Amino acid sequence: MLQSQLTTMGGYVLGIANAIEQQGLNADKLLQSAGIEQRPKNDPLDRLPHDNISRLFDACVKATDDQCFGLSASRYLNIANFHAVGCSLTASNSLWDMLLRLKRYAHIVSQLGHLHVEETDTEVRLVIAMEAVACYETQDTAFSFIVRLMRSLYKNSLHPNRVELVRPLPSQGAEQFSEFFRSQVSFGHPQAVFSFNKAEMQAPLAGANPELAHYNDNLAKRYLTLLDRSDIARLVKGKMLELMSSGDISKKLISQQLNMSVNNLQSKLAKQNTSYSALYDSVRKDIACDHLKQQHMSICEISYLVGFSDTSNFTRAFKRWQGVSPSEYRENKATDLSFMDLMN
Repeated sequence: MLQSQLTTMGGYVLGIANAIEQQGLNADKLLQSAGIEQRPKNDPLDRLPHDNISRLFDACVKATDDQCFGLSASRYLNIANFHAVGCSLTASNSLWDMLLRLKRYAHIVSQLGHLHVEETDTEVRLVIAMEAVACYETQDTAFSFIVRLMRSLYKNSLHPNRVELVRPLPSQGAEQFSEFFRSQVSFGHPQAVFSFNKAEMQAPLAGANPELAHYNDNLAKRYLTLLDRSDIARLVKGKMLELMSSGDISKKLISQQLNMSVNNLQSKLAKQNTSYSALYDSVRKDIACDHLKQQHMSICEISYLVGFSDTSNFTRAFKRWQGVSPSEYRENKATDLSFMDLMN
């Protein structure tokens, strides 16, 4: 899946907004600078693109001048930000049980990484392989929150035996990471690894509640099913974006690349109340709007880029999409940009 198609649940961003406000900054202004027009709902199906969250963290680092912003931001994430997944984790029988649940439901929280839980005679290892290049602060926030949660469920003295991070060593040095994890931390690895004492991972937790865990497991499984269905539409749009420049984005080719028949593809899209033609229209509209906001391509070039044989057909389609002609849209956006320049 393309990085631009990967999403994270809105509740995660609510936690980051809380961290921003605790720094005395204007959270709404920083959210808007990252292309997040309003605060998301605390709903697992209210998703935000990973790219927007990366821009939000970039803005936070610049505003705070703190390359370790992610470590402190995790303090302001609340287990309630993660809905049924959070409730399921906190009701686990042991930390090992919690890590297995985290592995199972991680994609509800974010599609950025794949989690694995491994064991040796003495250790349990949480291994996180990134599906895309996640900004360092996203990784720092997520990983430190996991450890904070484990400490809150078991005991505050818990610490990994060792920590391996994907991110490079920050220019500020490793001190804040070593202090937080209370462990040897190394940087620049192909995947993140947290190694814990096996006996501690197997110890029963005081807050274990199998009935509550079971109830929230069922909710989390439902959300996973709904997200899996929505992935088909994202996958199709991703393939369309990849193939747009080639000019061949037929239903047959997309189906082949997704290893399914045309009929199966159409059936899956219909279950999401969409269709191949609707997604194709949406992709062409998005690409056209993006290029019209710039000035380096002519309208004629843009019309060919998005699959129209002439500008008149493109203009008719664009009016249907946006209610104005391509030239009017470009002029309006240029005016908007000029106004923003003056405001800044």
